[in-house]
Amino acid sequence: MADLINELNSRLARELRESPDSPYLRPAEIVSALADADDPPSPVLERAFEDYFVDAPESFDATLFHYLLVRLGKVESRVAVAYCLETLRGKPEETEAILHYLADVDLEVEELDAMAEYLGSEDAIYDYQLFQVLRWFLARDSVNDRALHLCRVWGSDRNRDPWLQSYAIAYVGRFGDVDDLQEVEQMYSESANDVERADRIGAVRRMERSRRNAFYARVAGDSELVRRAVKVAKATRR
Repeated sequence: MADLINELNSRLARELRESPDSPYLRPAEIVSALADADDPPSPVLERAFEDYFVDAPESFDATLFHYLLVRLGKVESRVAVAYCLETLRGKPEETEAILHYLADVDLEVEELDAMAEYLGSEDAIYDYQLFQVLRWFLARDSVNDRALHLCRVWGSDRNRDPWLQSYAIAYVGRFGDVDDLQEVEQMYSESANDVERADRIGAVRRMERSRRNAFYARVAGDSELVRRAVKVAKATRR
């Protein structure tokens, strides 16, 4: 990896020296940065990503991909955004690395829409990947109509993995409307275990206060876990 970065540093330095604008492009700070292979400057990182991924997608190297994404995120470079959104489809095993990078850059509304659109596509076949992306949306407080629609479906789909169902219900609870919250309340009686009951208790925190408190009072004695869930939900009402 160090050899690659050194090569890219040297290439950029050579291009800067040969540029007709070199007096303006080669201040002492840039020269110093180019000499530091452990912390390469953003032009080197961006050139590397374009050369080894955007322009040569068939020669995918996961180690280099992770290395560059971490550092591109650190300098808040958006050069890899489009590539990463597309790579969610073709390489779901890279979802975690991609989401870490995307969390470090500012995404446009259209880019968030593209992520949500992918979640509902036939290409998104792994519940774990759906869970990863949905957790990312929830952690960032990213409300999205497409994602909300999908969560309404996933939350009541017993064929889905439980962690996806759990986050889907949480997303509906965070961003859904009054009807959504009432639907989650009704789902409580259909819960298969106390963990599911606790999920639903937490999801209706935004419900109208009197109805919410009446619901909590009605179910608090169902089990110790439910009692604790009610206590937490009351203390953390959003």
